[in-house]
Amino acid sequence: MADAPALGVSIMPVDSAFSEDVLESGPDLLTSFGQTVTYNPSVGDPVSMEAIFDEDEVREEFESKGTTAARRGKLSFLRDSDLGVVDPTINDTVTIKSETWAVGDILDMSDNWAEVELVRDERQEVSGPDYRDRG
Repeated sequence: MADAPALGVSIMPVDSAFSEDVLESGPDLLTSFGQTVTYNPSVGDPVSMEAIFDEDEVREEFESKGTTAARRGKLSFLRDSDLGVVDPTINDTVTIKSETWAVGDILDMSDNWAEVELVRDERQEVSGPDYRDRG
């Protein structure tokens, strides 16, 4: 039986290779799958940039004063001072299609790419002592 041809082996760690691929294809990814958002850092001026937003299913949370729709999503974007935000931080805000979301967590951050969790809670119905009867 003949020996199988040697496969090319990368000596570069996967994360590093991925980061380089994203840096090279990031603008194309954002053009194809992204949308324009406004990133409002806690410190500094708002930045209009391309990002990929993926909203999770809406969860309803029940409280004593009513129901809240807990919305969550993931925002992915290039970390590049010319193209977007370099250092996202918790409590920065992002405006997407006229809705304001808050950065709730930093999910992943490489040299070139960032993924953050966005949160938005909306009151669905109100009840309690101050609720006006609509009967």
